[in-house]
Amino acid sequence: MKTLYQTLVEDGLVEPAASQVPAASEPLDPTLSGQAFAQAVLQSQEFRMYIIEGLMERDLPPAVLCRLMDHGWGKPIERVEVSDPTRLDEMTPEQLEARALRLAEMARSIRLAPLNDTTVH
Repeated sequence: MKTLYQTLVEDGLVEPAASQVPAASEPLDPTLSGQAFAQAVLQSQEFRMYIIEGLMERDLPPAVLCRLMDHGWGKPIERVEVSDPTRLDEMTPEQLEARALRLAEMARSIRLAPLNDTTVH
């Protein structure tokens, strides 16, 4: 696996130099996009080792671990919207009662479902 510096040089994003770290007086390449820089960092051996060592030492910042899991397993849905076009104020008392009974039956079946059920409710 290539180092970050090797990747940046091979992609032509930085000029090969004796020092891998630019001096404070040297400006960074203005053509280097933030996305190109971020991708090079993420694909570097140093960053991967940082992640692996952080996992093994258990000192990886929680935010980094969460983002890693989001990308690996998919980010969980943060908000679910359910829309029901039924206007309750336009329903008859009999219709409301039937709806309430259906909802009670559904709630009962969810409550009585086996505890080892892995489905998401």
